[in-house]
Amino acid sequence: MKSEFPIMTWYGPNLERYHRKSMGYVAEAGFNVAYCILRRNQLTEALAIAHDVGVKLLVGVEDTTIWRTPGCVNDAWLERMRDTIQKVRNHPAFYGYMIADEPVRMMFDDIGRAYKVCRELDPDHMFYVNHWAVGQTYQGARSYEDMWESLYAVAQIDLVSADQYPVKAIPEEEMRAHAGEANYFPRHKAKLHPHYFEMLDLQRQYARQWQKPMWAFTYAKGELLPETAEGEMRFQLMTALAYGAVGLQYFAYEHQNMLMEDDGTPARYWPVAQKLNRLVHTWGPIFLGLRSIGVYHHPANFPYTRPLDQFLLGAQTDMFSRGDAIVVGHFCDAAQRELVFIVNRNPFEPAVATYSFGTNAVEECSPIDAKWNTIDLLAGNKRELYFQPGEGRLYRFTRKIASS
Repeated sequence: MKSEFPIMTWYGPNLERYHRKSMGYVAEAGFNVAYCILRRNQLTEALAIAHDVGVKLLVGVEDTTIWRTPGCVNDAWLERMRDTIQKVRNHPAFYGYMIADEPVRMMFDDIGRAYKVCRELDPDHMFYVNHWAVGQTYQGARSYEDMWESLYAVAQIDLVSADQYPVKAIPEEEMRAHAGEANYFPRHKAKLHPHYFEMLDLQRQYARQWQKPMWAFTYAKGELLPETAEGEMRFQLMTALAYGAVGLQYFAYEHQNMLMEDDGTPARYWPVAQKLNRLVHTWGPIFLGLRSIGVYHHPANFPYTRPLDQFLLGAQTDMFSRGDAIVVGHFCDAAQRELVFIVNRNPFEPAVATYSFGTNAVEECSPIDAKWNTIDLLAGNKRELYFQPGEGRLYRFTRKIASS
């Protein structure tokens, strides 16, 4: 599984909804990890079912998840956790342990103690903590950075994860008041969270600093409009990849019957997730082998975004774009080739952009079979690109870099 790009249900199927049929649909939709809240006496059977359908479990046992009660990681908690670890750590379908979701500052010492003891008992699996997003309460920390770094000081967490959901429907009055602003979409009476890209960039920077994987969330609940759901969900998945995410999570798989009905069968947005997950798995092995070295926007009119004119090596190799709004994730692979993942920044509408690569030898990666194909360019190393809502396109090239 560590060589396979993780796409996780967050959360479910859980408890009474966890059975062979529901887990089969999880696998069919392209999810290869499921965060499931289970009872201790379910674990053996649950892991057997997951193994049969080809899914791994991130397990949240009700009495070993850390909640907002200081001192809860006591001797009794540790004994329960030891019992859980003993039951699951050697099973091939086991992925990791759910430790805490959006912990407040007073929980950090408990999480640190849990990490120290649990890591000694199982050094091979993930201990999962999901954090607060930008714009939410810091819950006892002095700043957003203090929140992350205070937790990392006591528990060198296994991944960087925080959920901020970017798209929101708004009333006509608000739409009129903000007409013309970059994060408002009049035709759809919707807006993007102004700090969504800031959130992704902070996650990216901490992942780079700590050398930990970055996992990002996609919102798949009832506020999505049926006619724009695919674009909204694609936009979230693709922008997360542009920022260097190497794990993706859907919130929520079970809740509000958007992806799963009460009996475990597929719901409204399940086919959308299946389609998009197929694309992520096609490109997933490539992204797992990349190093994020920059993210740029055209135009750079959101907080914490950098303009594309910073992405250059000199007058003959500058990169630029004209046309509709895009996000450009900049990467290096093991062979030191450059890659750019160009994403339509509009979740609702197609986009057209003319992009200059700064070199005349460019390959595009097929979203169907991940094969690299040389593309034809216009004068000036330009290419006119067409995007569906939220669509991403992946390119690879080598530029001559001056030594001085």
